[in-house]
Amino acid sequence: MKRIALASLILALQLNVIAATDAPWMPESHQAPGPGDSKVYERMLKVLQDPEIILQEVKFRNGSDSINGFLARPNKTGRLPALVVVPGDPGLTAYTRVTAAQFAQAGFVALAVDIFSRAAGIQDLQEARRIYFDVMSDPLTLGDLQSAIVFLKQQEFVRSGGVGVVGFCLGGRYALLLSALSLDVRAVVAFYGPLALQSGAPDVASAKPVKLLNHDMSPVDFVPWIKAPIQGHYSERDDGIPVADVRAFESALRGRGGQADFFLYDVPSHFHSFHEALYDAAAASLAWNRTIKFLRSYVP
Repeated sequence: MKRIALASLILALQLNVIAATDAPWMPESHQAPGPGDSKVYERMLKVLQDPEIILQEVKFRNGSDSINGFLARPNKTGRLPALVVVPGDPGLTAYTRVTAAQFAQAGFVALAVDIFSRAAGIQDLQEARRIYFDVMSDPLTLGDLQSAIVFLKQQEFVRSGGVGVVGFCLGGRYALLLSALSLDVRAVVAFYGPLALQSGAPDVASAKPVKLLNHDMSPVDFVPWIKAPIQGHYSERDDGIPVADVRAFESALRGRGGQADFFLYDVPSHFHSFHEALYDAAAASLAWNRTIKFLRSYVP
């Protein structure tokens, strides 16, 4: 019943989305780097200066709420395949913008969504986690993501036929859930997205994927409704997402006849995050190449 009610809610959102696009976005001259390698960080930021892509701040609505997004697309005419990018970090960080821009370089229209849009001025990660526990909810966030899909479908440069969804960490969980609830999702790539939420109390000092009121939707429970092809990128060293969970989820998807390919990397989790010390260039490059090949195969 929960799945049916949520699906009805998400589909109903298509009736009341109003989108507004701001002027083209230009990269800021001073970006705050993360704890990772500063040279890697600065090299990645150069993607935002590529004249072959168009970058824009956008806003769209989920009901009466305004949701922030960052749109990246090739600087060319015609309709192109589209993606929704779901970050794990609050806000539209440099990492998120660069990732969207890299998808544009690969030929996609990529809309990164700030799922923390209702909480302005987040100062640190612990505050973001508190807001996640106390303010946000799974149905609300999934509604925001469906609204992002509707926004993309309204754009004259986007092909019809559905979109791909790519999520990172927390965003990876939402990407997988959205594939079970939205008829518009044609393919999903999840980077270390939690698969089975654990029982436990909320703790802003911990990143463990715990099951809470308003956050009780585990992708493993929605396997019967996931129809889109799924690709996953996970770490063998992730304490929060055991390898056994990854293999069990992949097996369950294949068991009901779905296309599912999950890759495990012998590196720390968040290995794709170039702004973090956990970044691993070799694993990130391999996962990215697999991602682009997969999306080109399944996103119309």
